[in-house]
Amino acid sequence: MLVPRLFLSVVLGLTIAEPLLFQIFDREIRQEMAVSRERDLADFRGDLTACNPLDGQDTTNRDECGDFHLTVPGAPASIKEDIADNTTATARLDEQIKTYNDTLGGKLETERRECAEDRWIWRGNGWDTTETCERARADTGTYKDTGKIAEYEAKRAELVGKGNLLSEELIRTGTSYRTDVKEAVDAKVADRQKSQQNDGLLLRADALSTVAWSDGFALFMVFLLHAVLLLVDAMPVLARLMSGPSEYDRRLAERREANKRMHLEDQEAQRRVDAIDHEVRQYAAEVWAEEDKARLGHDHYKARTEHARMVREELDARTARLLGE
Repeated sequence: MLVPRLFLSVVLGLTIAEPLLFQIFDREIRQEMAVSRERDLADFRGDLTACNPLDGQDTTNRDECGDFHLTVPGAPASIKEDIADNTTATARLDEQIKTYNDTLGGKLETERRECAEDRWIWRGNGWDTTETCERARADTGTYKDTGKIAEYEAKRAELVGKGNLLSEELIRTGTSYRTDVKEAVDAKVADRQKSQQNDGLLLRADALSTVAWSDGFALFMVFLLHAVLLLVDAMPVLARLMSGPSEYDRRLAERREANKRMHLEDQEAQRRVDAIDHEVRQYAAEVWAEEDKARLGHDHYKARTEHARMVREELDARTARLLGE
């Protein structure tokens, strides 16, 4: 009987202890909640900034950024791709122009070497260049005429101009995009901060747990208060367990024993009555069976007698008919 009372004392002690702890450590709880909120906001801002870089870099392939992507129009990523493509095309043209200039330089060097005065020959009335020199000059002229250096240089100039325009556009877009990203991050952080204004029971309980386990004295106070309330609520039960049986308890025990004996005697008497009743019903059933047997025998005898009488009458009738004939 004392177990339910002890369980109720434990429940009441734990229930009363928590509100008291909230009041005792109210200042520390509020401070811990403020620090926790600032830490949460800082982590949230850091995740948003890392997953939405100001340069517009794509972070969709990062698993940790699944819940931190912001939709900000005007990302400079496409402009950067255009600049990269333009730079690649310009580099390719530079390589073609360099190849042309290197080849042309080789041909001019051959022309200068073959057409030098030390290689002139006497022809007609004076000194003149050789046929090798003429062929070198013709080869150089043909290479200049068939080469596309002018087209390459014009295309390169066009690409350089396009690159400058893209760079200016990237600067303008990047500045606007960075401003938009910062505003979007600030808005998200402000919404999260607004959602943290309400102090729920679970938040206060978590802050109390952090305060208790971060300081030895606070943890001692928590355990001490719980122990005192449990002892106070369970004092009647403990006093009852620690005290010996009283005169009332002995009288109550004797009454219980007497009631138990009387109950057992009543059960035995009822058992005997049921046994006697069973025997009576069994005897009555046997008597009824004997009476039924006698009645059935009498009825059978009467039926046989009646049948014999009818047979004799039939025989007498037949005998009389035979005699009459």
